[in-house]
Amino acid sequence: VFIWIVTTMTILSLILKFFYYDVLHIWSNTIFTMTRIKSQPFEFGGSETYDTENGETYSRFVEYVFISPNSWFLGKLKTVKTTIMILPKHLIKLIEGQGKQLGTGILEPIDSATGGIGALEQWKSTARNLLHWRKTIALLCFLPLIMLGIFVPLVIILVLVTALVLSLPLMILLLLYNVFANCNNVIDKTMVDNDEFIDRDIEDLPPEIDSIENLIFSCDPSLTLRKVQADLSATETLNLSSKPDMSTEELENIAVLLLSLNPRRYRMRVLNLDDSRLTDEKLKTLAPLIVRFHTVSIGGKQDFGEEGLEQLRLFMEHVYGSQPVAMDDEIVPLVKCEKILLRRLEIKQSKAKKGVTDLTWVNEEVKGFEHEDEKTLMVNELANMIPYLTSLILDGFLREIRKNKENQLWQLWEKLNFVDHLEILSLRDCDITDRIIQKCLIGLSNVRNIDLSGNPDISYIGWKGLAETFEIRRGNCRIVQLAYQNSKHTIDENSGEQFAKMFCKLQKLDLRGSQISDEAVEKFLEAFGHKEGNNVSILEKLDLSGCNVSQA
Repeated sequence: VFIWIVTTMTILSLILKFFYYDVLHIWSNTIFTMTRIKSQPFEFGGSETYDTENGETYSRFVEYVFISPNSWFLGKLKTVKTTIMILPKHLIKLIEGQGKQLGTGILEPIDSATGGIGALEQWKSTARNLLHWRKTIALLCFLPLIMLGIFVPLVIILVLVTALVLSLPLMILLLLYNVFANCNNVIDKTMVDNDEFIDRDIEDLPPEIDSIENLIFSCDPSLTLRKVQADLSATETLNLSSKPDMSTEELENIAVLLLSLNPRRYRMRVLNLDDSRLTDEKLKTLAPLIVRFHTVSIGGKQDFGEEGLEQLRLFMEHVYGSQPVAMDDEIVPLVKCEKILLRRLEIKQSKAKKGVTDLTWVNEEVKGFEHEDEKTLMVNELANMIPYLTSLILDGFLREIRKNKENQLWQLWEKLNFVDHLEILSLRDCDITDRIIQKCLIGLSNVRNIDLSGNPDISYIGWKGLAETFEIRRGNCRIVQLAYQNSKHTIDENSGEQFAKMFCKLQKLDLRGSQISDEAVEKFLEAFGHKEGNNVSILEKLDLSGCNVSQA
């Protein structure tokens, strides 16, 4: 209805405008009748005039102008002249001559057809009155303006009406959806991805931490929201280590709070949860927060088991949208997802004191083989998380698995053989043996930085397997740095020879604090002397700090 009213009023306004200028205006009698086209001599730069036999002066060019009398221009009443065209005088005479010849040529046929000269003259007079050239040109000049003023508003109105009509079905569908399907918009907080978790309580902070000065954890009065924000802003680190009394509700509150902060101002890089006695339930609660940090440390005394790690992995798969898989004999690629920032996972286990068994990874009542079996399941679960990581630190974590470790942890060794994106792999103090080395030779050669320090059971047999693998996979081998510090046994001639063979592939070899025999040192010197062939050393740094080497 509104559109039709606008259309009607627009047409009515145009009619009233013509009526005003033609009837009511003070110069209505001259606006249309005196508006005319007039010819006049035209002179410019190099044009010349000439005199006729009668003594009159004529210009070589004629200018046709459109004269609009009684026009208001810049607050003054003026007669406006608008140039339409400029033609040569001889061209106009030529056109007039052709017209006269045309009139003479058709005189006789028309005269014979009409029966007399009088009828012909009558037809000519009528034609001159109807098609007077001056009035025709004036009408043609005004006609485009009249048509433009009428049709442009009509076209715009029709376009708007069409858009409105076409949008009505969509508006009705949106209305029905919001009225009847509103119940489906409720977010299930147990099955939300990371972005939804961030937004779910962004306006309604938990009551326990509604002020930056309030306590976050009852067990640590010094940790307030202000301090957390200051640490994230300054060092990009959140330190929650050595807080075993943190409750699940408090951990959920801080997760919601941190995920509600501005990520550009408060960057999350390091999360330290060592010695926090995390249970499976607590680890599940912290999963949305853990995946937002680049480096996470969950070592030391903890109470979670295989179930907690599984919940963390399942959350990452849920955020990513699928499970990273690869076909047989294919490399498993690194999972790249902007919602998952976790790239470095550290689970360090310190050595237990002599005569004391460390059974803190699961509930303390679990003993003996049950604890060892649970540890095996945890390691295999960690293997499933490798596609999301570039650094995996397991210092001392594998030490308590004593029975048939190379077969118990087959899933970890197998996974290492099918990834080539790991930058750091640390297996310090994990009781790695020659048999385990043989299980994952390809995997170890695919890691850029490997730390096998504190594994005294690796003999020259294991080092020989690595050296041969480096040689065979020279073009595909990624390793550039190897660390074997504080060797319990002396690095003898055989082991030294295998290390020397790795000089053609490694850029850095770290043997700090180890016992090295003179024969092994001689093998090192021989390797540095190779200048030709495939055995040319590319080693940039050989670190022998703290090594016992004879002065000879």
